[in-house]
Amino acid sequence: MKKMFLLGLLLLVTQSVTANSQTVELNANDLENKFKDAFPYRSGYAYGVGHCYGFTAPIGWKLDNSLASQGIAMAFLPQNESWHTADTAMYTRSAAYENTDEQKMVELQIADVQQMYRAAGKNIQAEYIQDILSTSGEKGSLWRFSGYGEGLEELAAYFPAKPNLNYFIAQVGGDTDKQKALQVLIELAKSYHRRSECKPCQDTGCAVE
Repeated sequence: MKKMFLLGLLLLVTQSVTANSQTVELNANDLENKFKDAFPYRSGYAYGVGHCYGFTAPIGWKLDNSLASQGIAMAFLPQNESWHTADTAMYTRSAAYENTDEQKMVELQIADVQQMYRAAGKNIQAEYIQDILSTSGEKGSLWRFSGYGEGLEELAAYFPAKPNLNYFIAQVGGDTDKQKALQVLIELAKSYHRRSECKPCQDTGCAVE
């Protein structure tokens, strides 16, 4: 499955992300690359105007910021997979909705997604799945989007955090176990937590959207 079907239609929101990593001294580039492969980034945070929040990738998954130039500042991928090869790939974003109550934020975001795809000739349906509570006590909701064709789906976890709506998206292939993909998204979403401070990214685990 090609996971690029949404990138060209994304609503761009300025944000940066950074990943926490272990610090070691390596004198050779090849040794550094081997270390990164052995200990992939799993925890990080996203920040920008109106938002600062952290997360941890599910066990067996990694953080990937290589798509920052295409509008995805931080993706979550199975280890040893890329955005192009993974049956399920996830990412996080934040959208600003000033002077809007929390429930309305979700409604507006869903309407924005449907409008984007309507312009591309797709009639996308949004289905509420359930509420979700992160480990830190943040309240959110889970949604399923269908209508892309070929059995493709998107799953979303929305967390209103005035003045922004922070969210995680899972893009799921047509032949993928949808329930398993939902459980992976729930694991990621439960790690969501708002932070009081997000320092500007300064290392190789950073990306600017």
